[in-house]
Amino acid sequence: MRLGLSDLWRLRGELSRARFIILASVLFAVKYNLDRILLRLFFDQEWGLLNYFQRPFPWIGRPPDNAPTEYGLLLAASLPFLWAGLALCLKRLRSAALPLWLAALFVVPILKWFLFLALSVVPDRKEQSVGRAEQKGSTARWLPTSSFGSAALAVGVSALLALGSTLLGATLLHEYGWGLFAGLPFCMGFLATLIFGARQSRPLKESLGVALLSLLLAGISLLVFAAEGLICILMAAPLAAVLSTIGAMVAHSIIIVRRREAPGELFCIPVLAIPLMLGSEHLCREVPVLVAVRTSVDVDASPEGVWRNVISFGELPPPTESLFKVGIAYPVRAEIQAFVDPTPHDQSA
Repeated sequence: MRLGLSDLWRLRGELSRARFIILASVLFAVKYNLDRILLRLFFDQEWGLLNYFQRPFPWIGRPPDNAPTEYGLLLAASLPFLWAGLALCLKRLRSAALPLWLAALFVVPILKWFLFLALSVVPDRKEQSVGRAEQKGSTARWLPTSSFGSAALAVGVSALLALGSTLLGATLLHEYGWGLFAGLPFCMGFLATLIFGARQSRPLKESLGVALLSLLLAGISLLVFAAEGLICILMAAPLAAVLSTIGAMVAHSIIIVRRREAPGELFCIPVLAIPLMLGSEHLCREVPVLVAVRTSVDVDASPEGVWRNVISFGELPPPTESLFKVGIAYPVRAEIQAFVDPTPHDQSA
């Protein structure tokens, strides 16, 4: 196998799975060592492999106003690798007959691992054309053809994926990170749309509806099984809906480009991507630094006057908010009274 360096900067052409994995691994090894050396020399900080899962780009979190030269150096050193990574993704997408716009996921911190996993698993177009008949029969044979049946299966499987992922991330790994709040909704929308459109061509509107319905069922299931609270689900709902929609659009575009003959390997990618995201976040978790904060207030008054206002103060004005006018309690005054224990104590003990 000949590995040409031109694959690292030319955007045209195709790239097989083996060449993609090898070139991406070599490129990552070079970038890791370069980042490690630069961070050690200019910032006196250690950099490990797992740090990429927590901060994908080394310059993130470095204030440029404190060290503009070092910041610019880290940014400039990352640009060639950014271009090379996009070139590899575009070639691999073209080889696998997948939509080229999926290369945009390469710059998204969480979803880039989903893209790498997909490009490493999905076979080339030539390999797919050889075994297309076998793949079509073995992959989609168990999937229903009716709209209701495929939608029900898609929603149910995606909801089960959400329950299992929440159990793994929140209960077992105790992780509430981007993998659970960003990676999981994307994978749910992707898997639901892929199952929904595996046997029959579906409109994009119906695919998006199935993806959002699976998200709704997952939220209801989390409430029923007391896995999450209502407030947490409502707070995460807007972001989850957007990411689930993006995942559904990705799967729908793949089905359209492949003419409803999506590779069977795509079905297992969401199931594999979730443990990868949650596990990497758990391994790279850092202990938060404790910072002591001390505050003081200077009052221009005598101790007697200050103490008198601490233990007792006058009537508080009634609130003007309409919420308190419907019967909600509110404070009107405060007073501290001393308590004397009448029970005698034995002082000789």
